[in-house]
Amino acid sequence: MSAIFAGSMIFIAIAVVGSIFFGFYARARTVDITAKGSNACIAVFSVILSCICMWIMWVCAYMHQMNPIIMPLLKTD
Repeated sequence: MSAIFAGSMIFIAIAVVGSIFFGFYARARTVDITAKGSNACIAVFSVILSCICMWIMWVCAYMHQMNPIIMPLLKTD
């Protein structure tokens, strides 16, 4: 299994667990009964969006290490 696939699966797992946890947490902490659903949706959306952004940052950093743009210069004296 490649490292990019394994790392992507870890980020998906974090997104799923975080969405479930913070969705229930937002519902439990909301006092207004009419806003429980919308607050839970915002919490789930925020978790998923943050996981996507973190995954993009991670995969860019990982792939830049695979094919660096700037090669090290060797000095021959």
